[in-house]
Amino acid sequence: MNKKKITYLFGAGASCGTLENPSLPLVKNIPKRIHDIANILSKEEYRVGLDYPPGLEHIKSGQPGYSFYDHQKHLIEALKWLMRESYNHASIDTYAKKLTITNKNLLKHLKVVLSCYFILEQAFCSVDKRYDAFFASLLDRNGSFPDHVRILSWNYDYQFELAFSHYSGSNQLSFNQDKLNINHTSSLPVRRSLNFGIDKLNGTTALKVVEEEDYLFISDIIPGNEKYVIEKVVESYALATAINHGEPLLSFAWESIDRLENRVNNLIYDTEVLVVIGYSFPFFNREVDRAIIGKMTDLERVYFQDLNPQLPMQRFKAIRSDLPQQCYVNWSEVEQFLLPGEL
Repeated sequence: MNKKKITYLFGAGASCGTLENPSLPLVKNIPKRIHDIANILSKEEYRVGLDYPPGLEHIKSGQPGYSFYDHQKHLIEALKWLMRESYNHASIDTYAKKLTITNKNLLKHLKVVLSCYFILEQAFCSVDKRYDAFFASLLDRNGSFPDHVRILSWNYDYQFELAFSHYSGSNQLSFNQDKLNINHTSSLPVRRSLNFGIDKLNGTTALKVVEEEDYLFISDIIPGNEKYVIEKVVESYALATAINHGEPLLSFAWESIDRLENRVNNLIYDTEVLVVIGYSFPFFNREVDRAIIGKMTDLERVYFQDLNPQLPMQRFKAIRSDLPQQCYVNWSEVEQFLLPGEL
């Protein structure tokens, strides 16, 4: 008997944890958390030294009179700027959409600063425990994923990779991304598969050090060593801003909808069951959501897992109005992600 093809659509609510075990902040709480991270960086115990680390002397030569600590102070000010703009707009994504139209240079700066924030945030917070139970259910006794399950995620974070590291035995993000068959806008080469796979629609939080072909990922850094994480983030921020040698891998889906459609089509075209977890279908994602969900021509049932599932269901209907009411299932229990065996 063939199993129905299941696609999960993850939003920010899928990485915030629960009331008892909070993890990453929801969109509305991000400005405050950016403020908190900026304050942490300002503490004396987390202050980096004046001297540049070995191998970064070329930054100093391009910034005469500028110490390594000056880059940390610059990052703190950049985080405060991001916090202010977050308060002044409905969300960071809204502001990014605005910059896509008005100021692409500032958009890149936003991506760099936002990447630094999320790398630091994930150094100080825990992994959402629901991902662990999710993988425990998906994986068979041989450690293989089911062929009939695929995942789309609007989140920039590493929750999938960090949770899976406990199963793979590796803290290397690139290793875990290969095992999870993760794609995002900057994935080269693109991982093609008709079976299990994850696509990060907004890219992933990371800074690529252009000259070294290296990446800064929190899962590649020793857990619990926050001072070391801060030093590495300041290094990457200095490379990205002082000499333009750091490239953010974070992106936004609306920047290239055609490329995104081509990338995710193999994952979702034969979807029969869609499970929406913690995603509210915001209006500024409407074009992308319509492009993706419109490709699901075999869709039979849609689950909305959320504390208030009526909201995403109503917004979904504005995107896809051809499904009968009996196709929709609201699910307000959020202690665990809905699992394939429950669908």
